[in-house]
Amino acid sequence: MLKITCRLPTVFYAGCLGALLLPGAARGQYIVYASSQQGSMVSEYSSLDGTYLGSLPNSNLSAPEGLALNSQGDLFVASYGNFRIEEFSPTGTDLGAFATTGTANPYDVAFNAAGNLFVSYPYANGGSIEEFSPNGADLGTFITTSFQAYYFVINSSGDFLVGDLDGSKIEEYSPTGQDLGTYISNSFVSAPTGMAINSQGDLYIGDNNTNRINEFSPTGSYLGYIQSSVPRGIAFDPFDSLYVDLDGSYTLEKYSPTGQDLGQFADSSHLSEPMGLVVTPEPATWAWLAMGASIVPVAAKRLRKKS
Repeated sequence: MLKITCRLPTVFYAGCLGALLLPGAARGQYIVYASSQQGSMVSEYSSLDGTYLGSLPNSNLSAPEGLALNSQGDLFVASYGNFRIEEFSPTGTDLGAFATTGTANPYDVAFNAAGNLFVSYPYANGGSIEEFSPNGADLGTFITTSFQAYYFVINSSGDFLVGDLDGSKIEEYSPTGQDLGTYISNSFVSAPTGMAINSQGDLYIGDNNTNRINEFSPTGSYLGYIQSSVPRGIAFDPFDSLYVDLDGSYTLEKYSPTGQDLGQFADSSHLSEPMGLVVTPEPATWAWLAMGASIVPVAAKRLRKKS
């Protein structure tokens, strides 16, 4: 395996080939994907300055919601309106349906460490999360919730943190699907939407009712909030910069690792009711990884913005 050893002042270690030969991710550029429910599109932006880079083929998408990446850099899109999970290569080629979901509308998607894909169904069985193998085989219902399961996230321990939008709480489930009880109560969340975990293990949760993005430690302690406006999907890049779908204005906002609002990242020109977000290296980076390169992120030091 090629080990990249020389430190760069960005987030990566670079080997003897030098920084000029490294892919864009080593220079700080990533691709931000944002799904739009209306218009059935997934738009691409440069993480550096929000430049619009185009959109994915959408002939097989209908009201796309959640987005997730596998370990090879393929993008998986929960296509809510036509009951399928669509797969795209790192270069944006539509690889077809990874899985179909019968009559259940898929909402959010996430991979665990074993490479299995999990899909939330807000309405099936009163709320549930389905499991699929790495090759798309349906392994059955993994979690049955007592509420409509929309957004969820899997933490570094493999636990599932599932938002109860109407019940104003986050429920925790073990890596085997056992209900571990309420992880975060309604004292801190009112209408939880998108969730993301930064490099420090802190959990961020969008809240539609309070127009906030609340921050919690890996143990669930409340750390404060960032003021926002109707946040939906949220995602971090490896620098711990935070990207947020603003459902009220159909725009994307960017925040620094310390919680500073860096302003509008993308306007509404190519967004229409944005719902899902994910940040990925450029295609060239995935090609390097496929050849055995090891590109190691360096966590940025950050100061939490507290209430």
